[in-house]
Amino acid sequence: MTDNVNTGYTSGAALGLHAKLLQFEDKGWAVHSRVLGNVLYLMTSLTVSRATVSELEALLGRALD
Repeated sequence: MTDNVNTGYTSGAALGLHAKLLQFEDKGWAVHSRVLGNVLYLMTSLTVSRATVSELEALLGRALD
């Protein structure tokens, strides 16, 4: 096992993506997400439409570019 302090819950790998998604709020979108270590959790309501999920997927793709 390696002594890498930037893994698991102590990782900040998802923080940059989280910050990019917050920038879309200025464009009419509010992407609610939470970072836990190197994982970014996205949350939708139970009644969200498939079209909205597709738009969210596109925003996520743009943020990853």
